[in-house]
Amino acid sequence: MRNRFGMFVAFVIVITTGCNAPAPEAVVFDRQTVEAEVSDWLEGFWATWSEGIDGFDRGMALYDNHPDYSFAVGGSLWLSHAAVSEAFRPGFETVKKQTFEFEQTAITVLTRDLVYTAQQGTGSHSYADGTTSDAKPLAFTMLLVRSDGLWKARFAHLSEPATE
Repeated sequence: MRNRFGMFVAFVIVITTGCNAPAPEAVVFDRQTVEAEVSDWLEGFWATWSEGIDGFDRGMALYDNHPDYSFAVGGSLWLSHAAVSEAFRPGFETVKKQTFEFEQTAITVLTRDLVYTAQQGTGSHSYADGTTSDAKPLAFTMLLVRSDGLWKARFAHLSEPATE
C-alpha cells in the first residue's frame, strides 16, 4: 500500500508540474523593440514604393506570397500576390516616382510576430512624361507577419477619397 501511495504522489507531481508549464504564446517579448522594428520596416517599405516602377518588384517582395494574402483598394479585392502584381504593374509602367507623407502612424503589436499598422497621409505620383499628380489623402492599413525573421504584409488595404 505504501508503494502505491508513493507512485500516486509521484504521478500527481509529474502531472501538476506538466500542467503548470507556460503556453507557447506566453513567451515574453519587448513590445517597444517590435514597434521599432516595424517602424523601420515601414520607412523602408515607403522608400521602396517611392521609386515607382524601379521599385515595383522589390515593393511586391515586401508583401507575403502566402495563400492567405489579400489586398483591398477602391472596393476591389485581390486574393493572391500574383493577382496584385498583375493588376498594378501596368499602371506603374509610367510612374517614375511616388511621394508619401504621413501625419499619423499607429503600430499595434498583437504578438511578437504579428503587428497591425494604420497610416494616414497623402500620396502623389511623378510620371515619365514629367507630369505630377496632386497629392491626395490616403489611409493605408496592413497586417504584418514575421516569418523567418522578415516582416511581410499579409493583408493590406488602401483607402483614397472617391474621384468625381
